[in-house]
Amino acid sequence: MAPRHEKAQEPAPSAPQPKTQTLPQRPSDTHKMAPKQDSPDASQTVSSLSSQNILFQPEISAQGGQVHSIIFRSTSPLPELHTFSLKTPPRFIIDIDGSWTYRGRKHIAMQQGNLRAIRMGYHPDKIRIVLDLVSHSQKLPLVNTSDKGLHVQFKK
Repeated sequence: MAPRHEKAQEPAPSAPQPKTQTLPQRPSDTHKMAPKQDSPDASQTVSSLSSQNILFQPEISAQGGQVHSIIFRSTSPLPELHTFSLKTPPRFIIDIDGSWTYRGRKHIAMQQGNLRAIRMGYHPDKIRIVLDLVSHSQKLPLVNTSDKGLHVQFKK
């Protein structure tokens, strides 16, 4: 008799937001998120996931070739942030203190408006989000945090 393979239960989809593009996650990232329901240690897996600091692949809102905002959802409130910019090459950097796990692509090419790409980097004491910009001619983005994640908003 062949072994039964059951698909991991996916979380319920949230209400769609207009003009928001969620980039697909790799299958390996998705399956790490949801433990099997019939697994004997499923409750332990769920509790260990909830105690981790997890940042998810960004939801990008764009219209007319311009990125308006980027939202990174998180499993826990964000601690202190540090932001700074570099001119050569033009970049905007967001450092989030603490030990974080990121679920998503580490490099997302954009080529929309002033945003070329989004890159993620791990360090022992923080996770770093790098926004590769076309130029510093436009205003730098605003960064806000909540208990649900990080919101990066581009000024017009």
